[in-house]
Amino acid sequence: MSTIGLGYGHGARGFSLWITSVVMVILAGAVVVARLLQRWQKKMIWWDDYLITAALCFSVLLTVTECSAVKYGYGRHHSDLAPEDAIMARKWWFGAQFAYKIALMLAKSSICAMYYRFFKSASKWFRWSCHSMQIFIISSGIAFLFGTAFQCRPIAAFWNPSVKHSCFRDSAWWISYAVVQILIDVLLLALPISRVFRMKISSSERFGFIFLFSLGLFATATSIIRATTIATSASNPDITWGPIPATIWAVIEANTTIIVGCLPLLRPVFMLCFTWSTKAMTSYTTGKDVEAGNRLPRRFTDSYSANHVVDISGRQQGRDVELFNGLHGVHMLSLVEVSSERACSDDGISFRNYEAE
Repeated sequence: MSTIGLGYGHGARGFSLWITSVVMVILAGAVVVARLLQRWQKKMIWWDDYLITAALCFSVLLTVTECSAVKYGYGRHHSDLAPEDAIMARKWWFGAQFAYKIALMLAKSSICAMYYRFFKSASKWFRWSCHSMQIFIISSGIAFLFGTAFQCRPIAAFWNPSVKHSCFRDSAWWISYAVVQILIDVLLLALPISRVFRMKISSSERFGFIFLFSLGLFATATSIIRATTIATSASNPDITWGPIPATIWAVIEANTTIIVGCLPLLRPVFMLCFTWSTKAMTSYTTGKDVEAGNRLPRRFTDSYSANHVVDISGRQQGRDVELFNGLHGVHMLSLVEVSSERACSDDGISFRNYEAE
């Protein structure tokens, strides 16, 4: 094996890819761990948590494959590498393409699953939209995985161009994948925003929710930036040096998607910046309806706490009470309808979201 590809030789780019891969997976890992700790403490681990954990595992695999490719010279000029090192570098990069696509698919599937948790009482139309998005994310992801595997015939021609072969045009193939990912990002962003605008909440509360879900714009931005690097990366005849810019942005894109997929569930940390969080906290700790200035009935203020949900019963038909909903780990303002029957479910208390259907 030749000298390690971390910055050696004229114009070497390997170190940039290596450091980006390591830093981004550490950041993504820290955010996912924080999310899982919060969910575990509340005993509310669900499918979106499993999916984001799987996405992180493939992101780790992406880092391993990218760093291994750099080790064999990926990021250096092809003419500077021994033939066997160039082949090994391309083999590792071939594996990295699968890890990248699977990590991205799982992360976006997790975000879509998270919407089921956030909008449990949403309309049938919204739930079917989420179902359709999941199908689109998974089916397109699998299709591109097959395309990646068979982009060259025979497959070995991908890492050994000396073999007689027939391959896709790299630029068209990469751009088509980027366009589909940008489309998915836009649809994932539009789904919750449309629901937030229909919620019966104040303007400051609505802005807070929109801000949280709009964090997905960061992932969309990385997808767009990566798309702008594809033309020059794919058309470069230097097969171990030319694709580096697009590869770096692919690493950033996958890990950024994982990070922004976790941030809404870490809402208590970020929402301290918004005044509506303080209002909601004051509402249930003092027993006052901050917006209306009315005190809540004592039976509600005495029995509801931040740490556990208690059984509430009574004969106050149709009374709407503003509470700070801790169910499912998402502290959202909700309306509670208390009837003459027990208003408890398996999770504690039955909630109806602040939504206008």
